[in-house]
Amino acid sequence: MSEQPWWAGLRPAGGAALVVIGAALLVWLVMSGNSADEDWARHYGAGKVVAVGCAVAGASLLARSRSSR
Repeated sequence: MSEQPWWAGLRPAGGAALVVIGAALLVWLVMSGNSADEDWARHYGAGKVVAVGCAVAGASLLARSRSSR
């Protein structure tokens, strides 16, 4: 069994995909009429997807720029 988290193999495109998916989920939750007070767990989960996507994309882009120097 691997010791790495599930997002460890994603590259910048995978991070960007997570950001888009999380943002789309947030938009869908807002447009469907669910308020954050009533359905906070889904909003929190979508926010976590966006945050992981930003971290993955940023870290992999930073590693790429450092390796090209």
